[in-house]
Amino acid sequence: MVNGRISRPMVLRQKEHTGSKTINIGSIEVPAPAIDKGEIYKRYYVPNMLVDRKYSICVWSNKKRDFDFLRNGMVHATKEGAVKHADALISLTYK
Repeated sequence: MVNGRISRPMVLRQKEHTGSKTINIGSIEVPAPAIDKGEIYKRYYVPNMLVDRKYSICVWSNKKRDFDFLRNGMVHATKEGAVKHADALISLTYK
């Protein structure tokens, strides 16, 4: 990272969330979002509360959107991780 900006391509590796890395959102434990460097043009998933399935599929292409998702902790290796993340965010507003 240089001056708060990511200086080279960063994405997740598929194996990244096979371990026990998690974060808590409210009282819900979810897989930790990606922060590691990985392969370019790899598929990843982001939480999306605007669609019924609760995730969107993206392909890393070194665009601003990719880096924004990564910097904001939204990149997941699996759709299940993205869905849990979306559910946790929704739970903060609906009881």
